Amino acid sequence: MGMVLIFLRKELAQILRDRKIIMMLLGAPVIQLIILGYAATFDVKHIPTVVCDLDMSESSRRLVESFSNSGYFTIVAQTRDLREIDRVMGANTARLGLVVPRDYGRDLRRGAGAAIQVVSDGTDSMSAGAGAGYARLIALQAAGLDLPKGIPGPPRLGAELRIWYNQELKSPFFMVPAIFAMLLMVVAMVVPSMSIVKEKELGTIEQLYVTPIKPWQLILGKMLPFVVIAFVNVVMVSFIARLWFGVPLRGSVLDLALAVSLFLLSSLGLGIFVSTVTQTQQQAMMIAIFIILMPSILLSGFAFPVDNIPATIRWVSYCLPITYFINILRGVFLRGADVHDLWWNYAALAVLGPLILGAALIKFRKGLG
Repeated sequence: MGMVLIFLRKELAQILRDRKIIMMLLGAPVIQLIILGYAATFDVKHIPTVVCDLDMSESSRRLVESFSNSGYFTIVAQTRDLREIDRVMGANTARLGLVVPRDYGRDLRRGAGAAIQVVSDGTDSMSAGAGAGYARLIALQAAGLDLPKGIPGPPRLGAELRIWYNQELKSPFFMVPAIFAMLLMVVAMVVPSMSIVKEKELGTIEQLYVTPIKPWQLILGKMLPFVVIAFVNVVMVSFIARLWFGVPLRGSVLDLALAVSLFLLSSLGLGIFVSTVTQTQQQAMMIAIFIILMPSILLSGFAFPVDNIPATIRWVSYCLPITYFINILRGVFLRGADVHDLWWNYAALAVLGPLILGAALIKFRKGLG
């Protein structure tokens, strides 16, 4: 125990002498608490919704306006083709589809039973369940305005609910792809950054500097093993997700491999950047976890829908590569989406990846100089 106390005093003294560590321990949690206190909410609002109005009557328009004015739904597309709902929801543009059948208004005016159809995206089980409940209440209220006088009782409206992609609303279907992304980020960012910093701590990095090896060769030699490890992790996690949790892989393996490759560029770039601004493994771990990993978990759609985050903070989510990677994983695994459906997410990764990696390499070269 005496040696433990000596080592503990040494660690405390080292932390107190390091202003960066103090800022990580005291400053970062306060900033994150302020930002994430507003962003991390389970309230389901502004659910992107596609409307297929086959009736085009005064009653159906009033129903659509009730959805739009409720605050729970945001109408992102309107169509008269049922197949368009599949395309829009498959591309992750909408999470809920509202189908107003023909003769909806006539049936309400006659006092007959009228029915609407609500199609919900089960890849986000929380939004799917809450959105379906909100939709039924709003539809009942809107139908009550069109009931003919003299008909007693509540409006005779039937709301048919269908859950797509995750019929049983299993949370693992929603969470496992996000955990997949987080594990890959740890392997490709945190571990490589600590590997490079370890060379600094041991003093061996200076020996590498004086060798004939070029900077890009040094980086490539350092990063390639982690790329191989990352792809091994992809295979392992995919098998576990499929066999243990029952998460289906409905999309193409090639689309998944392309997304992983693009995401690795940004993750490796962040790892290299962390290694250039730190001198110890402890510093690298603190920056990687508290400055990059924690916001990535809470602001990327990992657990909370990005649409629920206030607009003043939402721009941070759009700057995180993992936001687009999680969208791709959930689309490929659960909806069977391809590159064409999710082209915006692939394009964002294709821009952010080389940009982050290039900036990190430039800073690394300056550090060598």
